[in-house]
Parts: sequence; C-alpha cells; structure tokens
Amino acid sequence: MYAALNRPVSKIYSDGMPRVDYYYDNQALPAGAPAFRPSFSQGRLIGVTYGGWSQSSYFSYDQLGRVTLKYQRTGQPTIRFRPAITKLVR
Repeated sequence: MYAALNRPVSKIYSDGMPRVDYYYDNQALPAGAPAFRPSFSQGRLIGVTYGGWSQSSYFSYDQLGRVTLKYQRTGQPTIRFRPAITKLVR
C-alpha cells in the first residue's frame, strides 16, 4: 500500500510473512514505540515495524540527513544506538 509521494506505508505478504509498516515525517508512532521525538524527520523514514511493535526500528536524523539515533527492538529490551558522526576538517 502506498501513500502520498509514492512512499510505501505497509507491505502485506501472501505467504504468511508478518506485515511491515512504515512511518514517515512527524507521523504518530504505534503503541509500544520508544518515547522519543525524531529530529529533522521531514521527508524521512522514522520507523519500521515487522509484524507488530515487538520487532521494529526507529530513526532520528541530523540536518544533513544522517542517522543520529536508532532504536531497535527484536523482542525485549529495546536497544538504543548513537552512530558516531565524524566531522570533515579542511
């Protein structure tokens, strides 16, 4: 299923695979998602759930579109990642 801007909002498989849902921009995240406010999310993917909230990933970005925070849940507990961003010095 697709929404505005031709972005997928969900994928349902016919072979019994779990449903996948996609969240963008400032869209409300599903129940069970970590309590965080994604930054610089306009036009970006902020969450993906696989078969419900128990398996999911959520993202926050910096002004250049780099992921600055990622929550990943594969059951319990939720793991929080902060990727290292290196500054280019000239």
